[in-house]
Amino acid sequence: MDLELGRWFLPKCYTGTGLFPRIGTPMRICNKLLQRARWINKQAKRLLEEDVGQVIDCLKQLPTSTNKKTELQKSKLINYYTKNKKRMSYRIFLKRGFLIGSGAIESAHRTVLQQRMKLSGQRWTKKGFQQMANIRATKKSGNWDRIINLTKIAA
Repeated sequence: MDLELGRWFLPKCYTGTGLFPRIGTPMRICNKLLQRARWINKQAKRLLEEDVGQVIDCLKQLPTSTNKKTELQKSKLINYYTKNKKRMSYRIFLKRGFLIGSGAIESAHRTVLQQRMKLSGQRWTKKGFQQMANIRATKKSGNWDRIINLTKIAA
């Protein structure tokens, strides 16, 4: 897994000196971005190594910001990690072949559920929604024929 997040920050530093008023500025910006990228990489590796407690400690040790919004975001992040610590077994999930990012889930939600459930004029009860979601998930997972055969055997 590529944890080298620094590559996302470096290109901004080398976009040309025309963006920066003084010659020394690009290197200062690069150093700050590299420092931030290294810190992010370190925390990402800790999460993958299931050391969430260390990530929480590092977040708590960050300097206090004068920006109230930044401090609120930091507090929310610490609370989130603390509350979900037991569910962050990323190393185990990866070994089992599970995806740990939200992109695949969001995409599946769009293709499995939203395409069918948000058609014009559709209204759903919770029970009806769940039943349709089960049917859509079965169909999209390639298990439709298996379910049909089981239904025939049961009937």
